[in-house]
Amino acid sequence: MSTSTRFDQWTKIATLALIAGASMWLVKLVVIVITDGAESGAGDAAAAVFFLPGFVLLLCGSSAVGLWLTRGRRPVVRIAATLLAPVTFLVSMNLLDPIGEALVGDLGPDYAREEAGILLAALLWLALGILVAAGSRPRRLPAKS
Repeated sequence: MSTSTRFDQWTKIATLALIAGASMWLVKLVVIVITDGAESGAGDAAAAVFFLPGFVLLLCGSSAVGLWLTRGRRPVVRIAATLLAPVTFLVSMNLLDPIGEALVGDLGPDYAREEAGILLAALLWLALGILVAAGSRPRRLPAKS
């Protein structure tokens, strides 16, 4: 099996993980809204059930973006991008959190401000996952006439 084929296989798996992780975070936010931000009990447990696996899937899945951005490059570059992508995910979380808080401000319940960064991160990484999935499909050549 060639290195390129292995990269392609991992890109597919990681893309699914990325989309699944972002979706789990969106479900987590729905649970929080439904339970009106309950910080204990079933609502809090349900939110944790979606947050933790979603976080791990996003962390692993972010490597798909690194691989996709370096397609056509030498293997060493692609491996470096794969290893640096989770760092990019963590940095994006830290950057999006204060942006989300600033956007929400004093509007709505307290949990809206606390979870706004998670919402932005989930939407960003979901969009990137969809972009990678769409850009990774084999292209059909037009029929010759």
